Amino acid sequence: MADAFSPKAILGARAVRVAVVVAIAVGIVYWLRDAFVPIGIAWVLAYHLSPFVRTLETRRFTRSGAAAFALAVSLVVVLVFLIIAVPIVARELADFAKRLPRMVDVIRTEVIPWLERSFEFDFPTSLDEALARLPVEVKSQAPQVAEWLTRGVTKLLSGTFTALIDLLALLIIPVLMFFFLRDQASLARRIEALIPLNHRETVMRGLRDVDSICATYLRGKIRVSLVLAILYSVGLALSGVPMAITLGIFAGLINIIPYLGAVIGVVVSLIFSFLDFHGWGVPAGVVVTFVVGQALDVLVLSPLIVGKSLGLSTLAFLVALLVGSAALGVVGLILSVPSAALLQVWGRAMVARYRESALYTGSG
Repeated sequence: MADAFSPKAILGARAVRVAVVVAIAVGIVYWLRDAFVPIGIAWVLAYHLSPFVRTLETRRFTRSGAAAFALAVSLVVVLVFLIIAVPIVARELADFAKRLPRMVDVIRTEVIPWLERSFEFDFPTSLDEALARLPVEVKSQAPQVAEWLTRGVTKLLSGTFTALIDLLALLIIPVLMFFFLRDQASLARRIEALIPLNHRETVMRGLRDVDSICATYLRGKIRVSLVLAILYSVGLALSGVPMAITLGIFAGLINIIPYLGAVIGVVVSLIFSFLDFHGWGVPAGVVVTFVVGQALDVLVLSPLIVGKSLGLSTLAFLVALLVGSAALGVVGLILSVPSAALLQVWGRAMVARYRESALYTGSG
């Protein structure tokens, strides 16, 4: 019986309880993942706006007034962006519709014959020919096909209902943002009050470091993505790529995930440029645009905007990217820079404590 109350046994029981609680929490989050998507989006956006709210509070705004004003400003910015972007996208779609018959003709007369030669497969040239090639046993499956179509229609109707729910979730995001912005400080105080007194100062210092680094990293990545969106849009437009501005903005904004925007942007842009081929200048312009953009991102923009704001030198920034990508791939690319900044902050704190210790001073 004595062993059951030993410190080792008690710690083991606590670890089991913590693991069970964590597993249950993860299961609940996964089960309610659709509900947590708008909550997560609202929290990220509110987190990004929180410094603006704190600034407004210093200008004699109440917390509720500051949250409402910050939310109103963000909605106005989104509205202005849509007013500018929607006509541009509409013009590009109209231009793309004019080019589409030529692209389809290129696929029919050049792409399909090349695939047939390369992979020794004879594509059908008409719907009748495609139906004639279907095996007899497939044709005999008409009842099953009808059942499959029925299920498809049912899913379509349920998908329409789901789309309405998603629209409602989209509309509720600003409401959630307001409450996150308004109650963020009081929620932080409540969490702080739950931390044991003998560990509170250390834990809160670590949380403040994490908060500062994550916020700085997020804002830096957004600035870099906006610069790249402009660069890609201008480069693709000058190259003559269909849907240039839309592709450039999309590739730049999703560059928050490193290299993803460049990969998707260069692949789609090259496909469009070859389907609407007017010489090698257009695909060459696409390659130059994304190579220059990535070089500026890795060597100039991210080290200066993100790395410098986090206190990382250009060398440390590049080393963190290399180590992160080698260890964890894309996830490592995303986490490497903020992790390096955290290690730097905590490393400085450990060095400071070491220099105050008896081991370093030789006292005691």
